[in-house]
Parts: sequence; C-alpha cells; structure tokens
Amino acid sequence: MKKPLLLALFLASAALAPQARAVGTRYFELGTFDDFATAESKGVAIASEGRVREGLSLGSLALGDGIVALASTTDARGRVLVGTAPQGKLFRVEGSIVTPLAETKELAIASLLRVGDDIYVGTVPNGRIFRLRGDALEGFATLEGADHVWALAYDPTSRTLFAGTGPDGKVFKIDEKGKSSVLHDFDEPHVTSLVRSESGRLVAGVAGQHAWVSELSGEGKASVIAELPGKEVKALAFAPGGDLFAISNEYGDLPEVPKRAPNADRTPAGPATYPRPKPGKGTLVRIDSEGRLEKFMSHADTHYTALVVQSASKVIVGTGNDGRVFAVDDAHRSELLADVDERAIMAIDPTPQRGFLLTSDAAFLRRFQAPTEGEAVWVSKVLDAGQRARLGTFGLESRGNVELAFRTGPTSTADARWSEWSAWSAKRTVPAVPANRYLQVRARGFTKGGELSLVRVPFVPENQRAIVTEVTATPRGTPTRSKEGLVVLASEAPKHDATVKLAWRTENPDGDALRYRVAYRRESDATWRELFDEDTAYTKAEYEWDTSGLVEGRYVVRVEASDELANAPGKARKHAAESEAFAVDNAPPRFLLATVEGERLRARVVDGVGPLARVELAIDGKAKWTALDPVDGVFDDADESFEVDLARLGVTTARHVFTLRAYDRAGNVTATEISWNP
Repeated sequence: MKKPLLLALFLASAALAPQARAVGTRYFELGTFDDFATAESKGVAIASEGRVREGLSLGSLALGDGIVALASTTDARGRVLVGTAPQGKLFRVEGSIVTPLAETKELAIASLLRVGDDIYVGTVPNGRIFRLRGDALEGFATLEGADHVWALAYDPTSRTLFAGTGPDGKVFKIDEKGKSSVLHDFDEPHVTSLVRSESGRLVAGVAGQHAWVSELSGEGKASVIAELPGKEVKALAFAPGGDLFAISNEYGDLPEVPKRAPNADRTPAGPATYPRPKPGKGTLVRIDSEGRLEKFMSHADTHYTALVVQSASKVIVGTGNDGRVFAVDDAHRSELLADVDERAIMAIDPTPQRGFLLTSDAAFLRRFQAPTEGEAVWVSKVLDAGQRARLGTFGLESRGNVELAFRTGPTSTADARWSEWSAWSAKRTVPAVPANRYLQVRARGFTKGGELSLVRVPFVPENQRAIVTEVTATPRGTPTRSKEGLVVLASEAPKHDATVKLAWRTENPDGDALRYRVAYRRESDATWRELFDEDTAYTKAEYEWDTSGLVEGRYVVRVEASDELANAPGKARKHAAESEAFAVDNAPPRFLLATVEGERLRARVVDGVGPLARVELAIDGKAKWTALDPVDGVFDDADESFEVDLARLGVTTARHVFTLRAYDRAGNVTATEISWNP
C-alpha cells in the first residue's frame, strides 16, 4: 500500500466498473486511458487517447530503510547523488551500489545543484548551504533569516549562487566565498523554485497564498510574469527557445514546515515524522516569451512533484500522490510512461543510457532499462461480470504481434483461488479459462512496435432469478394515515372507489427485463384466477385493478416475476410472492332496524365486510347531517347499534321524517327513512 512520508511543502508537492446491466450477452470493452492505466503493467506506456505501446522498464534499487529521498543530481562522472531526510545525509549511487557519502547533521537536504565539479547542498531547517568537493563536504554559507533552502540556481558569468528560501520568501545571492545578501524579498512565505536560463533570465516561483512566477532583474527588483492555479509553484524549467514551463499545485491547506532547531548545531535524533497532506491538484503550464500562459495538463486527484523539459516539444512530469510519470507534447497529448508503487516522484533524469526516477515514500532509484519481450506486459484491472459468467470469443484492435492471455477467479483480488493464465493468443478465440465472476486480461508484443488500442471480451452471466420481495394491495377508498400513523375512520364521509392499487417490489440481480403474471383468489378459495391473458406481457411493477365485478370478501393477490423476455427458452427463471389478505367491498351496508319508540330513535346497521365507518341523521329532508355514535362508542365492527335521544336534538313531538344513512369503511353508502307521528 502506498503511504506518504513527506517533508512539509517540499514533499507535500512531492476502482473497471461492471458493465451496465443488459439483456443476454454483455461486453467488457477496454479502449480509453482510464481502462488501460494500471499499476500492474510494466514496461508499457499509455497514451491519453487510449493506446498501449512500449514504454519504460524500470529497475528497483532501494536506498535504505527509514529515509526519505528529496533531491538528486549527478556528479561530473555521471554518478547519482541523492539528498535525504531525516538526518540530512547525502548518498551516492554508482551502478547498484549505494554509499553514504556525507552527513550535514541537518534535518533534510531539500535541494542539490551541480556547478562544474562541485555540488551545492541546500538544507532544512537552519538555512545552511554546503559544498561537496570530491568526497569532502564543507560548510559554504548560512543564510541569515532563512530556515529552508528549497531551490538553487547559478550564474556562471558572475559566479554567483542563488537560493530560494523560506519562511520569509527571500532569494539570496551568494558569492564564491559564501558571503550572502538578499536579492529580493517576496510577500509570500516560501520561494520553492528557482531557475536561470542560458540567456541569463532568473525566474522564481513562490508558495503561500498565491502561486506567482516572477522574473528577478536586479537588487530588490522583480516582476510577476504569471499567476498559476493553486498555492505553490513547485518547479520551473526553460525549454530550448526560451519558453518557460512550470508546475503548480493547489491544496486545501499547506502543511506546516520544519522550523529552526533551538540548537542549530544539534543533530536531529532518530527518524522524524513529517506532515502527510492530502493529495493536491496539479497543473502544468507553459509561459512563452510574451508572457502568454497555456495550460498543457492538469489532474484533480494528484499534485505534481517533478518537472523536466526533454525537448522543445516534450515535457515530463512526475506526480506526488500516485507515483506516475507523464510525458506531454506540444499538442497537449499526454502519455503515462511509468506507474510505480511509491507515491512521490521526486526527480526525473531522462538522459539516454543513464536516466532514472527518484521516488520517495519509500526511497528508490529506478533506472531506465530497455524492456525485453517478457518485461513489457500490460495487465488490466480486475473486471467484474456481476456474477459467474462464461466468456465468448475475444476481439482486439492492435498493430504488430500483440497477444492476449486471460485468467478468472471468484474474488475481487487475484489469489490462490484464481485460475492460471491461459496460453497467449493473437487470434479471436474463446479464452480457455473457467467460468467465474472476475476476469483479468494481459497483453504482450510491444517491444517491436506493437500497439494495443481496444480489447473486447463478450460474456454471458449465469441467469439469476428475480425475487419478488413484497406485494401490496391497497383499495383506493381506504382511509389514509396521518403523519402520526393514525387512520381516522369517521372524520368525514368516505367515498367509494372499486379500484385496488396493486404494487410489488423485486430484487433483480442481473437486471433482466421482467414479465409479471398477476393472479387472485378469495381467501377461502384455492383456485387462482389470472388478471391478464397469456398474450399480455405485463412489465410494470404496479397495476390499478377494477374490482367492481367481484363479490365482497377477502382476497389475496399473487405476483410472479419471470425473466423469460431476456433469456432463451428453457433458461428463464421465475419467482412468486403473495400479498396479505385484503377486503374487496363493493356492497353497501344494510339497516336491520330503524325505528322510533317514544322519544328515542333506534337503529342497527350491518355490513358484509366491515367495519362500519359513519352513520348520519337528517331531519325533514334538510341538508344538515348529524353524525351518530354507536352504542359502544367505537366504530369497530361490521354490526353496530345506535340509540338517539330525540329531545337532545331539539326534536319536538310533532310530525317528522328522519333519514338515516350509513357508510362502511370502503365508502359504500345506504339510506333509509323513518316517519314519526307521535
């Protein structure tokens, strides 16, 4: 697992989804940059337009445990020098031999610069610069008021060394004897990059609240030539012809940086813990001689940590979060040259025959090697078919003698349960691998000009049945629930509707089109009756059922889900579930009794299904209806009795006509009339 181990500002800058569900045969189709870019691939390059070709083959030389590599250069003999933390050691790499060359007794070596046979060494956090002559390291300058020497540049004409520093954003100039003075003091806290062109232009990049690029033209004089996206100008490099390339980074918050030790001469004790910032957003730009800014590349998920201009039309960038190296051309086409296990690419040297990458977290020197036929291999991500699947004849679009091999397994990470890789094949064949849920593809044949631009693998998943998990039947006239979950029966007269809304839910793991068969029966009956004829392929997950043709009673609905529309005959699978019993009530209640005895009105109402919901009284045909309560005070049965004291209603002993009407819960209504002549 990649884990950051970053030194403050310096090192801070330093999942194929399954195919969309479809009917029948499906495809894995790989043809984009994101499809092809994987960490398992070795010795191949991935173009932004989606091509795999021969790339870099990298060695792997560990520089040691517990160290962080921060800067590098080469000496006059071509040997690699690496500056490290946490004890500010300088290592020399010759071939495969790593030698501790010198120790600064500072926390870290943050910058290195070769001038002739000498190597200048910038350190953190006491603002010291050392000089390596031969194998001897000597103190060269201490920059008053500076803690961090982030960047170095040199003017051979005046024999002046320049240093970009923090935390006060100063650029120092240092003469041959190590005497220093401030050339310019920026408003931003850190000067993180410094470069001098062959024509003598000295340009600085800062970090803080702004990512400014400024040209220094004399004592205390500087002019901003560009403001880049983000908060840090990580590196600057001139191209042949005078154009300036820059990488900048945007972070949520810049991490804290190491401060000057209380005792500047004290050697830091043991390994140090450095801030581990979240990934930033990196941008590569070109600033031409007229000051015009052109964005070449950007990433929202990683920041940039290394920059080298290989030619006027090719720039190489290393990332600080995912260990990738990109080449970008004048047409803004990018190519992934390398993807290593370490998170941060700290330096890139593209020199033919001795080029290398310096990585940090962990510290490795990875030399460029010419890939052999067996080393240049592209390996896909693990592809997920969703369930166990059988592969079909693969296809590819390629140039040269590109061959593919396959393996499958039951787990999302390849392990001992996976199959062996199949034999290599360039022909359209069915891969000789067992049926499984997960698949990987690999390709070879890139070392002689081979290119791969598309891989297509058809597969047929094993059919899985859809499960009907719930069936509900809701008569439309059913009283609704309040927010508190209460059902109020008698607040108003219900309205009858013979429609029952049927709805069901299914779990459909392979996304096949489903056909539903809906049937019903009376709860007391064993015979199912279909709602649709066999020629009707019903596919919605709901149905409004007119039950006006049914006698009242309690009914049950069954829903069967079948994937026959998506599968060949004999391969379809089905599942059914039933609803809870529900009432179908299209018949009104009946009055078994409606009479007046003395000054008391008595009534009895019954319903076939029940419960009753409301009984009302009107006098002499007037439109005013009075709601009556049952004798027991609760509408809870299909048989309710009523008794009314007419005197309490203000009814005098004269001739009257009383109208009674009764509603059941389904909204069916009936009425009766009583003539009273006391």
